[in-house]
Amino acid sequence: GLIHIAERVAGQHIGEFALLDGKARSDDAVVGSQPADLIMLDREPFLRAMEQHPVIAQNIIVSLVGRLRESSKRAEEHHSLNVTG
Repeated sequence: GLIHIAERVAGQHIGEFALLDGKARSDDAVVGSQPADLIMLDREPFLRAMEQHPVIAQNIIVSLVGRLRESSKRAEEHHSLNVTG
């Protein structure tokens, strides 16, 4: 079955791990019932864009840190649940 990891809204990115480390994508994306326009980026042009425009790298780092904080918070909340939770 599917495991819901995260929900993203318009303007947010997915699949950045594979763009950054060059490994296979670790998850699949499922689009909800609303139409969605997606932009797919290849790794090499993305890396060049980050080199030419460091603000792109800074924004990706800030976004990843935010997601890591969310994940840590969820892990803490999950850890504090009792057996019936």
